[in-house]
Amino acid sequence: MKRIFFLLIVLAGCSKPEESVKQKAVPVQVANLTVKDLPLYIEGHGTLIPVEQAEIKSQVSGKITHVYCREGQTVQKGDKLAEIDPTLYKLRLQEAESSLMEKKTRQQFAEKKQLRYSSIKKDHIAAIEFDQLQQELLLHEASILAEEARVKRAEIDIDHCTIYAPITGKIGKNSLQEESWVSVGSHFGTLRNLDELFIEFAITENDLAQIKEGALIDIKTPLEESWSRSGELLSLDNEIDSRSGTVQARGKISNPGHRLWPGQLVQWRLLVDTKKDVRLLPDQAVQQKGQGKFVYVIDKDLTAQQKPVVLSGRKEKEAIIASGLEPDENVVIKGQIRLYPGAKVEILP
Repeated sequence: MKRIFFLLIVLAGCSKPEESVKQKAVPVQVANLTVKDLPLYIEGHGTLIPVEQAEIKSQVSGKITHVYCREGQTVQKGDKLAEIDPTLYKLRLQEAESSLMEKKTRQQFAEKKQLRYSSIKKDHIAAIEFDQLQQELLLHEASILAEEARVKRAEIDIDHCTIYAPITGKIGKNSLQEESWVSVGSHFGTLRNLDELFIEFAITENDLAQIKEGALIDIKTPLEESWSRSGELLSLDNEIDSRSGTVQARGKISNPGHRLWPGQLVQWRLLVDTKKDVRLLPDQAVQQKGQGKFVYVIDKDLTAQQKPVVLSGRKEKEAIIASGLEPDENVVIKGQIRLYPGAKVEILP
């Protein structure tokens, strides 16, 4: 009985090394180099301003009788915004038309008088009297021109009693209230078209040489992860600011859904070049040690080996590999913390 008990202990002890060997395989995830064209950008922050903007101001004085819009409403070009009482301006128009009619009547009488004098031989009338008649006709013509101007001005004032939207856009905060009195130049609010927006930003002097006319510009807000809006570079200013070493630039983007707002601070990037056949690797694969940067590469026998690499930069979450790797090598991107040269691994899907 004692010998059998000893044999069981020995057999049980022999199975432990096999289990420990299996446990040494480190689970990892791997990836290969990606070879593709890499766009190069310069980036910064800018401010949005509307492409179309109109200040709504009164061009006549009077009492507001009707308001046809509300704050924050989107209106179309030509829509009525408000009306000012036109009674006073209609009376002025009647006065001007009446005075014009009177002046024209006097002119007609003077023309008939001149016609009669013209039929008489010049020897029978004094030259000065004939000259006075000519002068009288000229004065009537000048007076009629002045009255016609008064009529036209009165008509314009009546037209200005109705305030129309000069552009399509959204009305901001305004002071349009019925029964309130306004004067010439009273500010009613600002109308802004949000369909398209300018972005104004500064470019450093060193980056100017890379800028191409009509370059593609991408926009995103600080809270967004992807560059989901694109536009184009419209213009660069004609001088460099000596204090900041920058030149002002302007681009234009469309704004469907009006997700962006004038005055908003946004991020921008400008496409300046494209590098061909660039080798990229997920950034988390690259490790650092005293001698430089390296990655773990998995051999065919599922063994991890360190391999030094040289980077030429980073793009978002990817490292740009200048040398040290081939496209078909399996590089560890997750699980490196437990690895060492010669470690056995298990590749996870």
